[in-house]
Amino acid sequence: MKATYDAIVVGSGLAGLSAAFHLAEARKKTLVIEAASQVGGRTSNWKSNGMDVESGIHKYVGVYKEFPALLKAAGLNLEDVFEYHDQLEMRVAEGGDRNSDPQRRRRSGWFGLSLFRRPLATIGGALGNWDLLSFWDKWKFVRIVVGGLWKYLTDPEPLDQTSIAEFARKRGASDNLVNTAFFSLSGGLFFLPPERYSAHAFFSLFWASTKRSYASRLAIFRGGMTDVMAKPIMDAILERGGDVRLDTTIERILFEGQKVVGVATKREEFRAPKVVVATQIGPAKKIVAASYRDHSPKDAQLQKLLTIPDMPGVAVQLELESPAERDDHVVFGPNSILGTFGEQSHTTFSHSKGRISTFLSPSEPFMAMPDGEVVDAVVRDLKRQGVDVADRIRQSVVVRHPSEFYLMEPGSESKRPRQRTTVPGLALAGDYTKQPLICTMEGAVISGRLAAEALLHGRE
Repeated sequence: MKATYDAIVVGSGLAGLSAAFHLAEARKKTLVIEAASQVGGRTSNWKSNGMDVESGIHKYVGVYKEFPALLKAAGLNLEDVFEYHDQLEMRVAEGGDRNSDPQRRRRSGWFGLSLFRRPLATIGGALGNWDLLSFWDKWKFVRIVVGGLWKYLTDPEPLDQTSIAEFARKRGASDNLVNTAFFSLSGGLFFLPPERYSAHAFFSLFWASTKRSYASRLAIFRGGMTDVMAKPIMDAILERGGDVRLDTTIERILFEGQKVVGVATKREEFRAPKVVVATQIGPAKKIVAASYRDHSPKDAQLQKLLTIPDMPGVAVQLELESPAERDDHVVFGPNSILGTFGEQSHTTFSHSKGRISTFLSPSEPFMAMPDGEVVDAVVRDLKRQGVDVADRIRQSVVVRHPSEFYLMEPGSESKRPRQRTTVPGLALAGDYTKQPLICTMEGAVISGRLAAEALLHGRE
């Protein structure tokens, strides 16, 4: 007997959970199907050889609006989910290449990120930190950002034909400004160096943050993301009549004529007149390609999905004998492979004696590299950043995401699909779909809500 639902959501990352929650709120009997053994997608945690790990270090930004609204609607208290630091550190490992003498001088600085809660730190960080950025670097940064935002608001398409590094250098940015400030806002957030990062993606997120700068904050998770966030959202969906299937890989969408009637694994079918494909880009492409095995989809959004490039991601987590840092603040690591890193034993992994987590930027060189070599490279660059953990590692794990984000290089913006398709009963969700917050947790939540609305209010 085939299981029957009002709606099926394939994927339980934030995009899928958002879509499922809105469908369940609309009293649609909703099934969430997840290939992994836990909900959360790229915002999840699990055990690997007895070690508690997560998909990668994540940061919550206070300018988000729909993400915290979803958490509250699901019954969560934000103070139980996040620990607010409202500042970050930037460390520039000096010495040229990554094999340089680690004892060479390092530059570092602190930046406050909440004008209303930490005004002195925020103003002082902007006006100070001369060791990182000179007066002229800061003046150029302001002029470049203001000019870029004006271009984004008046004529945004050309911005996606150039990288943020090229855009900045044409306007007088020094190498130090590009490799310090712009790297931190590209490599530290989305694991691409500024030479590869689209100026459109940069200013899209900058404008969204500027509009809600009064709410600016920075926080990290108080526990594993499945435990403190994804599972509680899933519980709220279950309370509203939903269902969940884990360890279940969907292979194709089922059609009757042109209309969606469900999804199928190799051995099982699930029936529903509404389906949201909310997996990462790679699996979504496979599902759509298998569903249209004999011909290409006529829908423009599905065609975009099949052509939009994606990029991998690599996270490394080190279990230590003792903490490497005094607290768990976020650190950006220009001039190293450490796009972002931080201690986590006081918050996310409070049961650990010490825990360093980092996301590598760029990630492609480390996808096929043996785990031991990846860990060695991380340990070397941590030492260049003033964190010597070589003799304190108890266990390590390398987490690889073959399809982490859509590739935010120039030219990708026009390839992002929208959530609403012309296929009756089918919608797309994911931070790669068209919305202004690009590859963020907020963007994923927005995409899920838009996908649910497309099915609830679209033409059948």
